[in-house]
Amino acid sequence: MKHFISLVLAGVMTAEFKRYVKDRFSTCATVNSLDELFECDTHILLAFY
Repeated sequence: MKHFISLVLAGVMTAEFKRYVKDRFSTCATVNSLDELFECDTHILLAFY
């Protein structure tokens, strides 16, 4: 989990990452739980990195 948080913190610092997440956010707009949100965020991070 610490590694995941590190990736998030590193990515959030870049405008490119923010732009990418904004473009992909529609895929996460229908999540029904925190677990689904984390899963979706992980997919975005894996796709980004």
